[in-house]
Order: sequence, then C-alpha cells, then structure tokens
Amino acid sequence: MSMIGLFGVFIAFIFFLIFQCFFLCKKSHNVLLLKNWPFLGMLPGMLFNIPRIFDWISEVHEANDLTFTFKGPWFSGTDMLFTVDPRNINHMLSSNFAKSKGPEFKKIFDILGDGIVTADMELWEDLRKSGHALFHHQNFLKLSVSCTTSKLKDVLVPFLDKAAEENIVIDLQDVFQRFMFDTVRIY
Repeated sequence: MSMIGLFGVFIAFIFFLIFQCFFLCKKSHNVLLLKNWPFLGMLPGMLFNIPRIFDWISEVHEANDLTFTFKGPWFSGTDMLFTVDPRNINHMLSSNFAKSKGPEFKKIFDILGDGIVTADMELWEDLRKSGHALFHHQNFLKLSVSCTTSKLKDVLVPFLDKAAEENIVIDLQDVFQRFMFDTVRIY
C-alpha cells in the first residue's frame, strides 16, 4: 500500500477548495463576496469574480458600509483596507494629513517629484492652501467656464452631431478623455 504524498494532499486540498467555491456560488452568489478561506484569504472569491470585478467591488462595499478589509493569502502580507466612504476619504485627504507617508511612498512616487501628491505635513498644507486659493479665484473660475463652454460649442457638440448624422459608432470614453485633456491644457 502506498503512502499519500504531500503533493497528493495538496492536490486534494485544491480540488476541495474549487468544489466548495463552485458549490457556494451556485447556492448563493453573495456568499463568496467576503469568504475568508484558510491560507488563501479572500483571493478565491476575487479571482472567481474577475470577469465582473468592478461590480463585485461595488457589492462588497455596499455590503460592508463602504469600508472593508481584504485579507490576502497568509503568506503574502496583502491585507488591505479599502474604503469609498466620503467621510473616511475626507479625513485621510484633508483632516488628518499629518501622518507621514514615509520613505517607501516617496520611493514609489519619486517620478511625481515634491508636489502636493507626495508632500508631507506642513508642506502639504501650504501647497493645499495655495492651490485652493488659485482654484477658487474669480478670474480662474471665469477662465475655466469660458474655455469649457467654447470647447463644448466649437468642438465637442459639432463632433457628436456629425457622428450622429453619419451614424458612426464612437468611443465616448476616448472622446471625453480628449475633451478633458483639451480643456485642461488651455489653463
């Protein structure tokens, strides 16, 4: 009689997880939202929902009051906190910005330089105040409205009218991205 090797146990465990995943999925789709598997964390549920990842993320946020902790495989150290709660985001971006981002953050985002994205504490507050003053200045607001209006009237609306007349299928995401770029580069 042969002994079951470690590889055989591993294969049996993987098949058990796959069977459980599909059985639970057929039983109820919402069960897999945040199922925390031993060793694998929430990774199987995420991988199972890759074809509809954005819908899945929205469902997870809705089911967990807009904030949840994603538990990755135990060996990877990928436990992450995700939030779309406006109060949390406001707290992180404006109220409680005194927390240092640290050298690792600076190394990752070195390409952005020392701008508002990578600034810490007092420098961030100074950059934020000057940016706030610039973006809320009356002349800037007038320029913004006039540039956007002229681009809409002179470029975007005629382009969309022509596409509609000729019954052409267009990629609206690309069109709006170009419109945004054209509008922003004028400033």
